[in-house]
Order: sequence, then C-alpha cells, then structure tokens
Amino acid sequence: MEREDARKLSPAEQLERRRQVIRAWKRGRNRRQIAAEIGLSYSAVRATVNSYKKNGVQGLESGRRGRPTQSSRKLTDEQHMSELDGAPDRVAAFFRDPKVAHAA
Repeated sequence: MEREDARKLSPAEQLERRRQVIRAWKRGRNRRQIAAEIGLSYSAVRATVNSYKKNGVQGLESGRRGRPTQSSRKLTDEQHMSELDGAPDRVAAFFRDPKVAHAA
C-alpha cells in the first residue's frame, strides 16, 4: 500500500487511521506490519500505539496544531512597538554601511 500524507486528511479520517492501527496492534500485528498494511510510516504507528498505551482512547484524538495563541507572547504591545521604533533607520544604515548598523 502506498503511503498517504496524513496531514491532508480531515481530523475524522486521521482518527479512523489511528483506530485501524490500534485494532491491528491488538490483533497481534507488529508495528512494521501495521505500517505496511495501513500505509503509514513506522514512526507514526509507534507514536499512535505509545499514545494509546499512555492515554487510552483519548490519546488517539488530534491535539492542537500550529502556532500558539497570542497569550504566549513574550513582549507586551508597548515593548513590541518600541522594538520596531527606528527599525527603518537601522535597515537603511545596514545598506549604507553594515559595520555601522551592527554597532548601534
């Protein structure tokens, strides 16, 4: 079976793939056999089985993906704006003389 990019599957389809992995694992298949039969990588099968062992059925559900929300920002809005102050001047100085821009 040819491998399919699981990132392009819907969350429901990803969950069904993980369930297939666990059903095969419970029937006694080893991880390499499961990977070949279902069309996943060995590491994806291993991660699914380990997550299931650790968290049960809840471990099969998709977690949050992507960049964290703004609550994890390190700078306040004021600090962020102060960092941007003078940025165009520093960029222009870099193109005039890179040594001067690094000294600032």
